Amino acid sequence: MCVCVCFHWILGLLFVVFFPCLLFFMLLLHFFCLFVLFGFLLRGAAVFGIRNSIAWRRMPTPIWTLRFIHPQGFSRHYSVRHRGEWWRRHSLVWAACQWRFVYAATRAAFALSAGWFAATTLGASVAFCRTLDTPEYLIPYYLRDVTTRFKHYASYRKRGSRSKYMTVEDFVRALLASKDNDPLDPSVVESMTRLFTELDADGKTYLSLTEFSFLMLLLTAKREDLRVLFFVLDKDRVGSLSLDEFAGVLRGLGRDMNEAQLLTRGQKNGIVRRLFGDDGQSRCSFSQIAETVDALNEKVWTAEFRQIDTEHNDRITAEQFGKLIANHMIGRHLPFHIVDNIRKLRGSGETVTLEMWIGFHRVMQYADALSEAVELFTSSGLPLRRNDFNRAIRAAGLPPFADAELDLIMALFDRNADGVLEFDEFISVMRQKLSYHYSYRGDPRTKKNLPVRFFECVGEVLSH
Repeated sequence: MCVCVCFHWILGLLFVVFFPCLLFFMLLLHFFCLFVLFGFLLRGAAVFGIRNSIAWRRMPTPIWTLRFIHPQGFSRHYSVRHRGEWWRRHSLVWAACQWRFVYAATRAAFALSAGWFAATTLGASVAFCRTLDTPEYLIPYYLRDVTTRFKHYASYRKRGSRSKYMTVEDFVRALLASKDNDPLDPSVVESMTRLFTELDADGKTYLSLTEFSFLMLLLTAKREDLRVLFFVLDKDRVGSLSLDEFAGVLRGLGRDMNEAQLLTRGQKNGIVRRLFGDDGQSRCSFSQIAETVDALNEKVWTAEFRQIDTEHNDRITAEQFGKLIANHMIGRHLPFHIVDNIRKLRGSGETVTLEMWIGFHRVMQYADALSEAVELFTSSGLPLRRNDFNRAIRAAGLPPFADAELDLIMALFDRNADGVLEFDEFISVMRQKLSYHYSYRGDPRTKKNLPVRFFECVGEVLSH
């Protein structure tokens, strides 16, 4: 019975994970099987109890059973001539004990089956965490870092080599986290081709893992980290770095020594040549590095926007805005209420321009400073409402959001529709969006196993 119930529970969980659309039919089938199983179980329990009662009352008295029934001083209290009478008097009690055993076994079977039913029901709730009409909001788990992303999208393999390389189309899909079968906008591919050419150090129209990782390193670098590394490595205090010192910046951001030397001493890509000249003898200032990183980020943000702007009018809907923010939540599911809020934005009529999209990212690049300002405000125990959030942005020395942007943020991250912003979740989502979920420094991302993710998802559903 235990094996059967466990097997059914595992089967139900597999159906939830891989075949959520068949979950309803699976539940009907298992309800029927449980009904038949309980019928046979009750019938067998009744027959077992009745037959044992009759059989034990008619059978001759076994001496060894009497000793087990009353082991303490049986021979002293009961003589041999009284043993038969004693057995007949207590045979009904013995049969009742047998019936209690069957009843306990039946109750245990019911408990296990109830547990299976509860697990399957909660599994159905888990299926609603990634509902059938919103799979595009969720990003596959294999895109959790730069190496797995490169291996997934790279499609070209040189003859006699096991290494894979990226074409222009692979490069664009990897940056946008697009699905393999999604068509790419020709204008997006054309605009990203120049960036692709700048990264291609050897000019063979293919990108290696090292070249792609270099771009992702610059895209995810924080301005404050770059500033600190720049002034630490500027030992002569001249306000500029040489190419060798810039290699130290790359190592400080997380690249190992061999990769940093390969990017700076070997064949130099267009970005390195722009900063340090074709011969690598020039020096660059911090403002030049910051401007280069900002330009790279703006190119990627523009490509993200125009890939979803099918009408090419530099405007997208509110629902598309939510999808763009959620598109880089790599390695974990979105909170259920955010998915639900994105769905509610459908048909709202609100729009977001390209300028608003880029300005939104400019502000969120300073998420750490914004978090400190908000923590000072929320430490008083007051809820963070719409106008309070903009005041916190001003207190951090950042330009406030426009009213339309602020309305969309509240619509996405208001859990209970009470006008209170879930700031922790907002910052968490935006940090992953801006960092593409890549981090070369700090603690590695902790991987959650299936049971942990299962119970977290169930708790998220039950809380609604």
